[in-house]
Amino acid sequence: MCDAIAAATGMAAASSLYSGVAQRSAANFNAKLAERQGEADMAAAEAEADKTSRDVRRVIGTQRAQFAKAGVRGDVGTPAAVMADTAAEGERDVQTILRGGRLARQAAQGRAASSRQQGRTGLLVGALDAGSAVGQGFIADKYLRD
Repeated sequence: MCDAIAAATGMAAASSLYSGVAQRSAANFNAKLAERQGEADMAAAEAEADKTSRDVRRVIGTQRAQFAKAGVRGDVGTPAAVMADTAAEGERDVQTILRGGRLARQAAQGRAASSRQQGRTGLLVGALDAGSAVGQGFIADKYLRD
């Protein structure tokens, strides 16, 4: 193989391999970021759910105090039903917040998996392009010698 063709072939192959490795590295970095974001989203949802739960308990405590102040027993009848409804509604809110956090985390995990797949594909394409460059170099050398 003549020196110029060999050098060009080597540069093309190395460039293709480097590009594939760089794509995979970037994709893995993006995947880690997506996973961290998903965990942060879930942590934020858990914190919001805890706050909502505390708020609901406070509201129920206020209801109980208001009923007692009015001289009404809070453990039977309508007052008990009102507090039970408040608790049930609060629990639905908590579960909705947590579900949103889980969905956000799952979406982030999906983005991470997709990014990793793109990185693997980029690496494979880089390797195939490098092989193609070498093959083209050999073909060019053969035709220049003939």
